[in-house]
Amino acid sequence: QPGSRDVGFALLQQGFDANSGEGYLKIVGKDAVFTDEGLETLFLSMDRFVNSPSAAGGFSMTYDLRYMQVPPLSMVMRAANWGTDPSRHKIWDELNTSCKLVISPGWKFTVCKVLVTTFFSICPPTSKTILVTEEDGKEVVGAIFEPPRRESEVPGKNAAVSDRW
Repeated sequence: QPGSRDVGFALLQQGFDANSGEGYLKIVGKDAVFTDEGLETLFLSMDRFVNSPSAAGGFSMTYDLRYMQVPPLSMVMRAANWGTDPSRHKIWDELNTSCKLVISPGWKFTVCKVLVTTFFSICPPTSKTILVTEEDGKEVVGAIFEPPRRESEVPGKNAAVSDRW
């Protein structure tokens, strides 16, 4: 069921898209200071959604960062550590079908691309992730990050190559 939750620095929206047959999770950044309480609430809400019936058949993830303040490095590292938890990473790897980061054009886009590249060196993406400057069909793709191939998907290894990526 659709819903939203305000965590101070962002609005978390979630629901199920009957047309695609997938759930969706969207974080819309706000021009507000990051707080530990807001980050914990965001993490808990995301965990609840990923383990809900809405996400059971897969889900898309959108981060609209155009209005969000730059987070402190300590919070970026907490998010990376949260994402590398083995049980969490496993479920995201299985269910997250796509990821989009919407970022303002210009210098903010350049800085965010560097930050995302660094973040993914710590916590690799679980699905194809694109960086865009607009949402809703007017988007200009500025970067694409592919998830690492699983060992079982390398040709000549234990399993066939997946069509997913």
